[in-house]
Amino acid sequence: MSLMSLFRPLTPREMIRWAVRLYVQYFPQWLVLGLLAVAPLVLINLALAAILPQPSFDPAALEQIMGSLESGQMPGDAALLQSTMDNLLQNSLLMLQQVVVQLFIQIVVLGVIGGGIGALMASAAYQGGAVSLAAALGRIGSRLRALGAGHLLAGLVLIAMLVGSILGAMFCVGVLGLGLTIYTYLAWVPLLAPALALEDGTLSGRLRRAWNFGKQRIWLIFAMTLALYALRFLLSVPLDFLAILLAPDSLVLAQIMTMVVEVLVLPLGVIYFTILYHDLRGRQEQIALELAGEERPVAEPILSAADLPGVFGVSMTALALLFALYMFLMLRAAPLIVP
Repeated sequence: MSLMSLFRPLTPREMIRWAVRLYVQYFPQWLVLGLLAVAPLVLINLALAAILPQPSFDPAALEQIMGSLESGQMPGDAALLQSTMDNLLQNSLLMLQQVVVQLFIQIVVLGVIGGGIGALMASAAYQGGAVSLAAALGRIGSRLRALGAGHLLAGLVLIAMLVGSILGAMFCVGVLGLGLTIYTYLAWVPLLAPALALEDGTLSGRLRRAWNFGKQRIWLIFAMTLALYALRFLLSVPLDFLAILLAPDSLVLAQIMTMVVEVLVLPLGVIYFTILYHDLRGRQEQIALELAGEERPVAEPILSAADLPGVFGVSMTALALLFALYMFLMLRAAPLIVP
């Protein structure tokens, strides 16, 4: 006896079409959601910029050292070289501190507010129900604790992996750790909000469910994450140019332009990953139907041999893209540093 189901998995193109269709159809609601999620993040960033020390360096000292190295000589002033190296180390530590703080805040704030509420709205729209921000806010109350705890845990794990990777760079293993950190983020965070907002059960079960689903479509999640970053870049170019024309030294205006871009792009990602989660859950439920009456399957491990190609492939590809971006930024910055 065979069990039949009307479920049919969606193709990547169909998921993109669904996401764009729901985004356009309920555009005003998504704008309000984006503003609700991003505005607190902007205010936090402005407060952190006023509280945290900012990196700074002495252009004249750096120019003198670079000039000596270009001429094939070691800098004659040992004190100047030591102070410049100390300054670069201090700036690197400050930048690392800012990256860690920013990563943690974005995962928790955007994941809980944008991801959690957005997942409820996107799920209702995808299933043909009414899309209401007020209704989603009413339902999120019972899920808020799980959303907060889940994203808090994910943020702490990723920060620990990131800091460990940077510290491990001196032992030549940091690069591998950084690649694994990127893989962990992609396999876990994008589907974390839908799992916590749409599922019942224990927190650990929902965290594991998001991880297991993310591993299954890691390349698709990777591709969509890159596409969303590319969209952010395309939208930010004209807005950043406008900000420079209006007030080149205004941190507030720069944050406002960043907020506009994020308000427009964030809901699209939330919709897409919610649809992807529904598709993966439907696949799992179909498998459960086909296995009904058989021996209960063994719980899926955190990582198995079947996951290794994805772990290696995604990690190396992400590291290659980061290296290419680093070289691009260094080449663009070289004329500003070298006379």
